[in-house]
Amino acid sequence: MTISLFITMILTGLLCIALPLTVFVVLRRRLALRWGVFGIGMLTFFVSQVVLRLPWQIPLTKAAAAHGWTTGWSGVLLGLGAAVTAGVFEEGGRYLTYRWLVRRPTRSDAIALGLGHGGFESMALVGVSIIASGMVMFLVSQGALPLPADQAAALQPTLDKLAHTAWYEQLVALLERASAISFHVAMSALVYTAYVRRKWLPLWGALGLHIVLDGSAALLAPRHLWLEELLLAVVAAVCLWGLVRFWKRGAGDAVHTAPAGRADAPSDAVGVSAIATEKTDLL
Repeated sequence: MTISLFITMILTGLLCIALPLTVFVVLRRRLALRWGVFGIGMLTFFVSQVVLRLPWQIPLTKAAAAHGWTTGWSGVLLGLGAAVTAGVFEEGGRYLTYRWLVRRPTRSDAIALGLGHGGFESMALVGVSIIASGMVMFLVSQGALPLPADQAAALQPTLDKLAHTAWYEQLVALLERASAISFHVAMSALVYTAYVRRKWLPLWGALGLHIVLDGSAALLAPRHLWLEELLLAVVAAVCLWGLVRFWKRGAGDAVHTAPAGRADAPSDAVGVSAIATEKTDLL
């Protein structure tokens, strides 16, 4: 493993951690985002994925791999099944968050919730993982971290792959996170619309889009990495366009006033007409 590749992996990991925080800080005053809702978004991902889904999803995938069910049509069905569970747990978790944790949510809260949701994934599951993997692989490749023979043998294929990896290819992870965060914010806006308007269609739309994107990524990733990244970039562009329209529809709406005593309440947050028109339904 080369020094340039190691540095790039560490830098990519740090940027994946910094990306959602930077976007939130930049947009916080302009869109009246709340740190508290950002934190709730992080909690939503943690509970829906780390607590409720991954503890059984990962062992199931390993068991399928042990039986040779990760190739051919079995692999396709396994990938689609994982996409369905990810969509159900994450979009369902978002809806329940609006219902139970974010009182009188606004469009600003939808943005903050999505940034927190996608941000936790970018920081904890991707950024920290890349940094840890880069450090271990570099130390092993330099002979500075002696391992038992079986562990060294298990890591060798990865080291061989890294030996033929250009340093700039690691930056793909950062582009992927930017696309994924855009998607999460857009899905947060869709689920928000479903909640405040009491309509199921936007929620089903978010669920369907999540399943389609995750399923497509799972099918393309093994052999068509760049095609997968192109798909994510196109989806991100569409999501950003949709988010601009989503925000402009709220321009000039009533000012949202948070309940007294909430430390994260903004003084100039932009409200939502849907809240004003359906206020009694949401109390």
